[in-house]
Amino acid sequence: MSNHKNKLRNMKMSSAIKHLLLPSLFVISSVCNAQTVSNEILNGTKWEVPQTNPEVSVIMSYTKKTITEILKSKKTNKTSERSYRYYFTDEYPTKFDKKKVGKPNSGKYFCMLMPQRDLMVVQIYEMPSPDTLLVKSADPHNTGALISAVVRVK
Repeated sequence: MSNHKNKLRNMKMSSAIKHLLLPSLFVISSVCNAQTVSNEILNGTKWEVPQTNPEVSVIMSYTKKTITEILKSKKTNKTSERSYRYYFTDEYPTKFDKKKVGKPNSGKYFCMLMPQRDLMVVQIYEMPSPDTLLVKSADPHNTGALISAVVRVK
């Protein structure tokens, strides 16, 4: 009887480790090793970006060449749109490489050309499901950047 209890206790412990520890290790390993994503995966999709201001929603819509940022005021119901060219790369870029825009590419860095010809780089930490991306600013001057969950809009 005590042998059966020990097996049962080990099974319960094994289940607890599997449900608590393994996801934590997965998140830690994902944070240490950024995930690779491609423009083929994002093409034709829309993603909601979390906002600190509850009065505004931000949706990002992707084609192979551009990302369109759709800002909507929940108070006035007005929307505005801005489009940017983008690409993915595995190496942290020092300048925007327009030759990569629209070509099939993948990487852990998402690179956008902003209106003032500034380069904005976002690191893809993880894509835990087809409907969720965990991202973080890759600006080396922004060492306190937080990881944000971006969720696919159906």
